Amino acid sequence: MLSWLKPAMSSYPLEKIIALEPDLVIAPDYTSADVIAGLRHMGIPTVVVPTGTTVESVIKNVTDIAHVVGEDEKGQFYEQKIRRELEKMKRLGTSIPLNQRKSVLFVSSHGWLYRNR
Repeated sequence: MLSWLKPAMSSYPLEKIIALEPDLVIAPDYTSADVIAGLRHMGIPTVVVPTGTTVESVIKNVTDIAHVVGEDEKGQFYEQKIRRELEKMKRLGTSIPLNQRKSVLFVSSHGWLYRNR
């Protein structure tokens, strides 16, 4: 069973983002609505990307972001690459007898915790 916890993160400082003069901001969905509204008010194109909690949602983020930046072919390339790597991992995982499999804990830099029990 896979379980996860969503991080509690503070928002990014709007002024610092604007000072960087970005052509595009791709923001995670936990960015405060005020920051998103402020960026858009300043005329900065801003795309909010949902936090991926499944493999399919992460792959969708990859292809959606590739589309936003005009790189659909690269998005398709990476989608296929991710799917190939996942198939390799599934084959490897099923080759290990159940009584020899280990539990895994994954901690991301964004504070997410994943556990495979």
